[in-house]
Parts: sequence; structure tokens; C-alpha cells
Amino acid sequence: MPVLNGEQFIEHITGYIRAQTFGSYEALIIVSSKSTDDTLTLATAAMDRDPCLRVIVYEDTGALGGSKNMGIDSAIGKYLWFLDVDDVPSLRFLEEMVRIKEEHGADLVGCNFVYSGDRLPIPDYEGDFKVKVFDGPEALRARATERFPVTSWSMLYDAEMIRRNGLRFPDGICEDIGFTYSVLGRSRTVCYYEKPLYKYVITPTSVTRSRMNRDMRGQAEIGRYDRLETMFEDQFLRRRFALLRVRSAGHMSVGGFLRYIRSDRCVDMVLRTPSFEGFLVLAMPLVYFVCIRLFFLSFYYRPGRAFTGGFFRRCRF
Repeated sequence: MPVLNGEQFIEHITGYIRAQTFGSYEALIIVSSKSTDDTLTLATAAMDRDPCLRVIVYEDTGALGGSKNMGIDSAIGKYLWFLDVDDVPSLRFLEEMVRIKEEHGADLVGCNFVYSGDRLPIPDYEGDFKVKVFDGPEALRARATERFPVTSWSMLYDAEMIRRNGLRFPDGICEDIGFTYSVLGRSRTVCYYEKPLYKYVITPTSVTRSRMNRDMRGQAEIGRYDRLETMFEDQFLRRRFALLRVRSAGHMSVGGFLRYIRSDRCVDMVLRTPSFEGFLVLAMPLVYFVCIRLFFLSFYYRPGRAFTGGFFRRCRF
């Protein structure tokens, strides 16, 4: 669990960790050396109360990606889970995800999650929640078409498989994109559990809030997909990467968005991997920007929305 200036969340999240119904775990709280609040003091106090918690100070040379790699290097268990300090996991997250992984011999298990504006506990939803099983290429296509998550906090990884393949998070932000595709590309069996076991909390300090951070996030996402295009030869994936770059630009400020869309880099990408949406953004960039921002604000990040919509047919928020 990487933490930078997260003092207001430490007591809350360590309570959810201690209450996990899975019996045997180690939780690494990786505190950035750039933290200027009482994160380290509070994390150390939590560790003193619970032997399952361990605090590591990260010198912060690689931001989120680097801190997660420190977690990979420091963890001793069979499974890896990269939890965010300001979110809310189900108390049954580890129990249910480990069960699915063992039942299917999976290298990776992802789960459904809910966007939220509060930190109330997640109910233990009842219903016939399916487990979808993919091979690696199927899972890659499911991810590229938004049917499988990209977020490492919604996944349970096989630690030995990660280390055997030398898989690492890229330094910086938006690190989950490159890591998830790399893991899927090397996986034999991947599972997706339709039951929401995690609450992603939309906070005022989100990286998307300020104009500068929005541009930084958009450029970082685009850079991740630029890199992925050089890693995969599958033409379907390359077309999807082009489309996802255009949509990632929608996270930027209007100025940052227009600079990217009008750049030779973007025009060349659209011409190289043509799509209706790509040509639409070149022809009417401002119209596209307004539409994609409305989509993000009114639907995609709407509190109460689950990642995969089948959840709405069975449960009520």
C-alpha cells in the first residue's frame, strides 16, 4: 500500500486490513519519503499494534510505480495485492479472491468494483455472481475493450509468476496500465469475478482535479499506450490502443487536449490506425472534448456505478 501524505486515511484503511476474513497475510505500508504530514508516525503506530503490518520508507525515486516495485521486492507471500490507502476494500476481498485463484489455477484474478463518494463499508452483496475465465490473449482483448479492469487494486496476482517473468511497474503515475497488460500477456489463466469487492473513492485530492494534474495524467496515460503499441503486434490491440489514447486525452484540460489532438504525433496515430472516433476527434475536437468530459463526469465516474454493469441487474445501491 503506497502512501504519500495520507495521514487522514491510515486509521481507516488499516482497520479494513485487520478485519479481512482471510487468516494469513502481511500488509506492507510503503510510506514515501516525500510525505510531509504524520503518515509515517501513524503508520508506525498501527504497525506496533498489529504484527501483520510492516512499514517501509520509500525514497521515492519512481513515484507510484517505484513504490509498488518495492512492495514486490519486499513481500514474502504467495499472492500480491496493491491496495490504495484512500479506498475501501470488502472485508472478504482476500478470502474470495484467493478462493477463485486456487479453484482455477489462475495467474491473475480481477474483480468488479464500485465508484463512490463515501467510505462506508461495502455490503456483502448476495447474488449469482459469475467468474469469467480467460486465457491470456482473451484477457488482453477483454481489457482493451473495458471488460476487464486495469487497476492493480482490484486484482490478486500470483507472486511467483510476477517474479519469474521479471514483471515491474513503470516509474511514475498511470503505472497500472503497462503492468496490467504485461501481466495479461504472460498469463495462462485469468479470472474476472463479477461481484464488487472494492470501493474506489473519488476524493477532492484526486490527480484529476487540478488543471496541471489533469494534463499530467492524460500525457502519462498516452505515453503508456505509446509504449504498449511497440510491445504487441496484434492489430486489434493496436487499434484499441489508439482509441484509448484519444480517450485518455479527454482527462486533460481543454488546452492540453487541443495541443495533443493537433500534434503530428496524434494525427499520425489516427491515420496509421483509422477509426470513426479518431477521425471525429480530428474533425471536431471541441465537440469531442465536451462529449467525453460529460461522459466521464455524468457516467464513468458517477458514484454508485460499478465497473461492469451486470451488477445493476442484481443489486440495489
